[in-house]
Amino acid sequence: KRNDRLLRLRHNYAKGPTCALYLCSTLYQNEEYYLQIDSHCKFIKDWDVILIKMIQDLKKSGVKKPVLSHYTPTYESYTEKGDNGNITTICESWFTDHNLISLKGANWVSPGDLPQSNAYIAAGMFFCEGKFLDEVPFDPELDFLFIGEELLLSVRFYTNGWDIYTPNKNTIYHLYTREKEPKYWENKGVNADQASKKVSYLLGLDTDRSKLTDRQIYTLQFYGLGRERTLDQ
Repeated sequence: KRNDRLLRLRHNYAKGPTCALYLCSTLYQNEEYYLQIDSHCKFIKDWDVILIKMIQDLKKSGVKKPVLSHYTPTYESYTEKGDNGNITTICESWFTDHNLISLKGANWVSPGDLPQSNAYIAAGMFFCEGKFLDEVPFDPELDFLFIGEELLLSVRFYTNGWDIYTPNKNTIYHLYTREKEPKYWENKGVNADQASKKVSYLLGLDTDRSKLTDRQIYTLQFYGLGRERTLDQ
């Protein structure tokens, strides 16, 4: 029996990765766990068993709502068992020209017995209990947003009481760059300016509410920050 679900969308209806995440989340049917990845990924054997055990180990250690996430290693560093001795963890962030915070690449570090705490979610790989969607639903109206997507996601998870951890074993590998392949941001009409204003407002980087559209202001109540922790925290 197959239980895969698929959404098909004409390319000219696409509105970038953040809106795509929302569409993918509509396929969720109360499964216990949720995995989000980029396309062009390669998995080691028993990847799901390994990631589930990490979540269970963290919960046994006292972490109530753990999330596993990192920038996965490259195809070139793939090993069948994912045990090359080190794991990749997000290491730095920086301010962009639009006054948004973006994440830089990953560093190799030695793993510990448990996944290690980190500040940021990588949209290209995170794994956690599926119930997160009740608390942190994806915003369907961040058209063409790319820079700022991961920071907003990290803050929304954190303020809803979820804690982010770097896995202590590599299970997924990604084909980055693909220099000769087309990229969505090369399409005409891609403009994330209005979505970026909403992100800046939510993160307190720009408190001028008048820059938001009426629709954006209305959706803040559904896709805003959580109440378990403050933005200042």
